[in-house]
Amino acid sequence: MSFSRRSFFKLGLALPSLKWLPHEFHLTTRKDSSFDPWVELNSQNLRHNIAEISKRVEGRPILAVIKNNGYGLGTVNVARILEPLDPVAGLAVVKLQEAVTLCEAGIQKPVLLMGPFDEIELREMVEQDITPMVYTPIGSMLEELSVKYQKRIPIHICVDTGIGRVGVPHHQAAELIRDLASRKSILIEGIMM
Repeated sequence: MSFSRRSFFKLGLALPSLKWLPHEFHLTTRKDSSFDPWVELNSQNLRHNIAEISKRVEGRPILAVIKNNGYGLGTVNVARILEPLDPVAGLAVVKLQEAVTLCEAGIQKPVLLMGPFDEIELREMVEQDITPMVYTPIGSMLEELSVKYQKRIPIHICVDTGIGRVGVPHHQAAELIRDLASRKSILIEGIMM
């Protein structure tokens, strides 16, 4: 027996009215349900929020994280609203496909991929000017790609300060940063935690 989240909640609402529950029952859901939730975005409010954030960070550049389909608003939709805004220096996503979609949609501001990638995906990222978030010793691989594509490769370094999900462990960070910083083909644009 399998349930969707929606059918589970519908069943929960109906349970108090049932005096018994059959041993076997099947809930069906339609994939093209017209009852799916949606989010409406007021682009002016989003622009206002960026202006307020910019004031609070005293004009420092903003890296707008629009991962997971723009938090349900649509990655490209949100990117098109944020890209023309001067305080927004770049956009960040977690999945390579989201980053590629932004490039294919004509987004010109830098795109940072905060999620994992393999060597083949890194090659695609360099080809499309997608900035990788690095937390493993891949300096030699980045150097090879720099030579192949005749360009310096910008990166962000992720340091794990205790959460344990992603990043170079903090006690190993200095060594990784020194290695990456020593390579002329690599440009460290940022460090995140």
